[in-house]
Amino acid sequence: MKTVVKALPLLAASLGMFHPSAVPAAPVPINDYLGNWTSTAAPYAAGNVVTYSSKTWLSLVDGNSKKPGATGTANQWRLLGDARTFVYEVGDKGPGGGWIFFVDEKDRFPGFTYLEAAPEDVGSHPWCDQTSVSIPGASGEAANALGRGKANTQAMLAVCASGAANAAAAYRGPNNKTDWYLPAEGELMVMYAKLMRERGKGGFGYDACWSSSEYANYLAWSQLFTTGDQYGTSKDSGLRVRPVRAF
Repeated sequence: MKTVVKALPLLAASLGMFHPSAVPAAPVPINDYLGNWTSTAAPYAAGNVVTYSSKTWLSLVDGNSKKPGATGTANQWRLLGDARTFVYEVGDKGPGGGWIFFVDEKDRFPGFTYLEAAPEDVGSHPWCDQTSVSIPGASGEAANALGRGKANTQAMLAVCASGAANAAAAYRGPNNKTDWYLPAEGELMVMYAKLMRERGKGGFGYDACWSSSEYANYLAWSQLFTTGDQYGTSKDSGLRVRPVRAF
């Protein structure tokens, strides 16, 4: 098995891609209102605090009728980012029956708020039945990033008749969710750091797990959960698959 090793210290570099947002200025005095944002309840007065998409928002203008976080609403709302307002925290059981391993507290990722790891592996599989074909949609530095696994998986499914992505996409989990996918390299790295290393959760075994991030024509990145090391591994190798979902 041909391998290229990426050591654990790169964990810091990967996480470093997601720098916390600057601390906002002190909010204006809060009016006597806190509720869920709805278009029928708008407009809101400056100082109203509402929750929307599991996040807490402060209205900055009077007569505010814009949806928090939508395009062009930066001058209408401020994301307060109080983690206590979130439904789930890292280490919680998620709605799919798995483990929450990332919470987007600073609203850096518009497509999701939580990443959830399946509670189990779904067997050993080669990365793809096409072991020498590059999949452009799953390669390159962007394909390694947190939040990229879903797009990588879709690119793999367009080429691979069987393999790790197919197994992840077919998984339904304890609560019959249909949106599982094969995690990107960065997602596996955060999963290891936040679940396995910091909390001892997830039930990860000694065998390596596939990511959906391609390393080269014949290689893809894998994650070892005993040490945190990542490897460029031959695509025909039979490695474990741990599905992920974003919501």
